[in-house]
Parts: sequence; structure tokens; C-alpha cells
Amino acid sequence: MDLQNINTDSWQQWRGQVRVEMKGCLPAKLRPETRNVAWTPLQVFHHVLLADVSIVKLLNRLLEKNKDIPQRTSPNFIWPIRREFIEYPFDKAFSVEATKGTEPNQSVAENEITELESISEAGFSLLAELSSKLLLDEISFPHRLLGTLNFYEWLVFSTLHEELHTKRLILDL
Repeated sequence: MDLQNINTDSWQQWRGQVRVEMKGCLPAKLRPETRNVAWTPLQVFHHVLLADVSIVKLLNRLLEKNKDIPQRTSPNFIWPIRREFIEYPFDKAFSVEATKGTEPNQSVAENEITELESISEAGFSLLAELSSKLLLDEISFPHRLLGTLNFYEWLVFSTLHEELHTKRLILDL
């Protein structure tokens, strides 16, 4: 994905493609020689969904605190994504522990996955709609590795996070 030219439509399309790829990994089994501490595909998806729901909640809280957000005037607004964010070596983040509250359950139930996915999709749909109407680049919040991310960077991060886990899963299958 060209992060220097991303907008609401391209983000939603990219997000959908990554989700299809991730879900395609779910029935697969990890190779026996795969790392002893590797999460199963379902656990990885559970972690991604927990992180997604956490990001949706964060962005909604930030929107509640910032009531007077200006409207956008350009319909094909390119999101302001900082070069430092684009150039961050995300593959190195795998040595980092999962954020509290995003650790996968060893025996996650299918109904929990379905519920989390539904919450995530509904939340990101609403956030995408708002991102196409409002100027949200002044709204920001710190990330523990990446520093302060603006609203759009948080949306991009959610998809990058899932994409990185999907790529890693594919290597481990």
C-alpha cells in the first residue's frame, strides 16, 4: 500500500484485502518446526481483533473530547501520514509483547471471534465515514513504539498491524 497517497477509500479497500488474507490463514495448522511460542492462526486473529476494538474505542474517545472538528472541503483528501511512520521498521515489532488487553485466549470460542469482528467492522466503518467528512489530523494519541500518531495514522496502523501478523502467519504455516 502506498501510504503517502492513502485516503478513506484506498484504506477501506486495503483493509478488506488484508482481512480476506488473514481469514484465509485460519484453517491452516502451524508447521511442527514453527517457533514453540507461536500463536495459532485463530489466536493471531483474536489478538488482531482485540487490538482493533481497542483502537476503535480509543479513536471514539478522542472524537468525544474534540467536538469542534472542521469539515473537509476536498472529497479525495490524502491522509497526512508522517514519513517517520511510513519508514518505521514494523517487522522489528514482533519482539514486543502484546499490549495489555490484546493477549489472545488459548481457547477462544468462535462466537467471541464473531462478536469482536462485528464490533471492529462496525467501529471502523463509522470511523471511515467520519474520516471522509472531517479534518482529523489534529487529533492524536501516543503509541508505545511509534510515538504520537494522528487519527489517520491510527487507522493505517490498525491495518498494518493485521497485515504484519498475516505475513508472519504465512511464513509459519
